[in-house]
Amino acid sequence: MAGPTGAETELVAGFPVHAIDTNGAGDCHAGVLCAELSRGTGLREAVGIANAAAAIAVTRRGPATCPSRIEVEKLLSMQTL
Repeated sequence: MAGPTGAETELVAGFPVHAIDTNGAGDCHAGVLCAELSRGTGLREAVGIANAAAAIAVTRRGPATCPSRIEVEKLLSMQTL
């Protein structure tokens, strides 16, 4: 499907979790996405990593729950992007 600029859009799957608190999930996702892009990670992979981080974040109470890189890598190692 083409997006508004004519570029193709792609769905990057999330991670099914039992959400406890979604407060701060968007901040976590945006922060991890920006960090990954600044590291030179490609957009699709960076979105997948940010999705994993946000999935972990919503399993914790409170807004400051962004997981560590090790926690995200552990979740990613158990899933296929």
